[in-house]
Amino acid sequence: MYRSLEEICKEAAATGCSFWELIQKDDCRERQIAQEESFVQLQRMYQAMKEADQDYDGTLHSRSGLVGTDGGKLEHYVEQEEPICGDFLGRVMEKAVKMGESNACMKRIVAAPTAGVWRCAGSFSEHAGKISLYG
Repeated sequence: MYRSLEEICKEAAATGCSFWELIQKDDCRERQIAQEESFVQLQRMYQAMKEADQDYDGTLHSRSGLVGTDGGKLEHYVEQEEPICGDFLGRVMEKAVKMGESNACMKRIVAAPTAGVWRCAGSFSEHAGKISLYG
């Protein structure tokens, strides 16, 4: 299992493999499954993420009331302004926040093998700034 995004990028440069291929290979090693099975599962997760994005409801809040509406605000900001990180990373952050809010609101729980990078790297609060830059 990788400990950082930097570690994955270094291995990608050294081996010539793409980022997603390294993630898939690590997924196969960790769960002891064939690449074909991993690919099918990753396709399902990707489809679930697309559906969660399409079905995002910006009016919902989590039961605690601490989570909700930020995905819609971020979407509006990216559409109306020029994010300092650029449009692409702005969209990545928007999608990530929407997924997190959907999970918190118990709509559809969506996760991917790359979540392991953060799980191993430390606590969420420790890496919150990095998530906004790289996530």
